[in-house]
Amino acid sequence: MAKEKGADVFVVSKDPQSMKANEGTIDLLLNTVSVVHELSTYLPLVARDGTMVMLGIMSGDHSIN
Repeated sequence: MAKEKGADVFVVSKDPQSMKANEGTIDLLLNTVSVVHELSTYLPLVARDGTMVMLGIMSGDHSIN
């Protein structure tokens, strides 16, 4: 469905090869995880001047190391 809506790439976050292959390539990352999680897992995917949009509602604060 994401590709039908205009996405060029779908990255499987549980697949280390998919994550590594797409480092620094994502202009817009839609983060829909609704629990506290480590943002540093996903930040390497975002391109320079890219944007990560947080859509999930979390019960706690996020920290970035």
